[in-house]
Amino acid sequence: MISARTWPLFWKLPLGGGVLPLLALSPYKRPELQRILRQHVHHPQPLPTGTMKVSAAALAVILAAAAFCIPASASPYASDTTPCCFAFISRPVPRNHIKEYFYTSSKCSNLAVVFVTRRNRQVCADPEKKWVREYINSLEMS
Repeated sequence: MISARTWPLFWKLPLGGGVLPLLALSPYKRPELQRILRQHVHHPQPLPTGTMKVSAAALAVILAAAAFCIPASASPYASDTTPCCFAFISRPVPRNHIKEYFYTSSKCSNLAVVFVTRRNRQVCADPEKKWVREYINSLEMS
């Protein structure tokens, strides 16, 4: 039990003093201070290592499942891989470099012609341009 003589020491401690003023009072000479210090010191218990391994494995499974589910639900048109064009090429591509063409999807904001080159590079072109219409006619004839 704390005697009336030692109890006021706790009230006279400066704010934010914490444990240091108590240690300065030499708790080794006062058993009642030793008991109070033991009651207020927190000793965290380590987690069992088996629990940590199970938690890490469960987290990995959840993250993997989420990674596979997100791409399928990210786009309402996940199977539609037609590119959309937001800018057009300013000059004609050499005709002998182009092997095929296609129009962009109706889901795209701009109607465009996509020319595919011999090196499988896709080039967006304005379907209103004269050279684009000529290339399309030429590809249709061949």
